[in-house]
Amino acid sequence: MNPLHPPLVPAIRKFNRFYSNMLGFFDQYITNSEFSSAEACVLREIDQMEDCTLKKLASELKMDSGYLSRIIKRLSKHNLVVRKRSEKDGRSYFLHLTDEGLESLTRLDELSLEQIGYLIAQMQEKNKKGLIEGMKMIEDALAGSLLLFKKRPKLAKQTER
Repeated sequence: MNPLHPPLVPAIRKFNRFYSNMLGFFDQYITNSEFSSAEACVLREIDQMEDCTLKKLASELKMDSGYLSRIIKRLSKHNLVVRKRSEKDGRSYFLHLTDEGLESLTRLDELSLEQIGYLIAQMQEKNKKGLIEGMKMIEDALAGSLLLFKKRPKLAKQTER
């Protein structure tokens, strides 16, 4: 058996697909919103990242810089994100949310709370507790590997056939 693909891998991938589909990560737009999941992630990271640059953002999100640039351009066009030149290094630009960007992020948070609230509303208390314990267990189990995962070398792009 290939040591990079133990029996656990298919189970993790299955859970990932289930969870992603359940929350609508692959829907073109987040429910009741004009934003894609990728755009919502970008807004969230810009809000939370100190001295946010395109390069840092691409690295944190493991996102192709060309794709990320197109997202930033769309968000800027809608006055949600602005680029401001660094006072220390005039070659660098920092990304910031505008007031409209912050309002949009607040709406996205409300939609997310509503969506998850709907998912768990009918759940029995013991199942809610088990869900929280299970998520914590997954988080703890993967936390040690996360640092190594973030430092992994990029895989070579496959050539077209």
